[in-house]
Amino acid sequence: MSRKVSRRQVITLSLAFLLLTVAADAAVPAPAPAPLTLSFASDDNHDGPTFRGNSGGSAPSDLVEASGLSIDGIVNVDLMVDKNGDATGGVVTLPSRFFFAGSISGYTLTPRGSGWVIQWDVNGSFAFTDATTNALLLTVNFDNALLTTFSPNINTLGQTATLQSSNDVDSGLSFTATSLFLSKVGVSAFSLSNSEDFAFTFTNLRNIDGGGGLPMIDHGLFLRNWASEGSFSAHTSATAVVYEEDGTK
Repeated sequence: MSRKVSRRQVITLSLAFLLLTVAADAAVPAPAPAPLTLSFASDDNHDGPTFRGNSGGSAPSDLVEASGLSIDGIVNVDLMVDKNGDATGGVVTLPSRFFFAGSISGYTLTPRGSGWVIQWDVNGSFAFTDATTNALLLTVNFDNALLTTFSPNINTLGQTATLQSSNDVDSGLSFTATSLFLSKVGVSAFSLSNSEDFAFTFTNLRNIDGGGGLPMIDHGLFLRNWASEGSFSAHTSATAVVYEEDGTK
């Protein structure tokens, strides 16, 4: 014998199912935002150096990318973006043009072993654009980076140097991605403005004005124009994005 279910029972059962569904969804934790690691290798730019230091403080920027020393007038790099952290896979390579402009200040000297640690404060920005279209991908602004070289004496740069910053010490550090970057990497429009850091390494620092020896400095100013190879690594957590419409640089 069949039993007839009342309308009230149907509504009650539907509400119970809805509450159980909501409770089950609430019990599933939201996926943790994955960090992004960005990098490019030293000497990615095959027809010239990566960085250039301008002498005398007369140029608009003391430290720039070395596009003027490349045969094609462009610093080309393969920007690698890893969205899986320490897990395997997740790497996307973006053939890019690299732009950099920084101003130095706050020159200090510290004796260390058989040499000197020479440091400057640096503020500025760098950016990556699409290698084919030159459409903007990513911009990084910073106010308080530290440039360091280890030199045999106080009047020259060493053979290597580093430039680094993080949002622990630089409140002006910001990563700004375009929708083009997000689509190429395959992530949604989250904020790149949390737990940010970056570091550049400079190797094979050399004079480009002629003459041998390491590039010379005096009271913090570069006395010789110099060039170097450079590599890059950065990290940012994907929480909070600052992102903007595509543009060109």
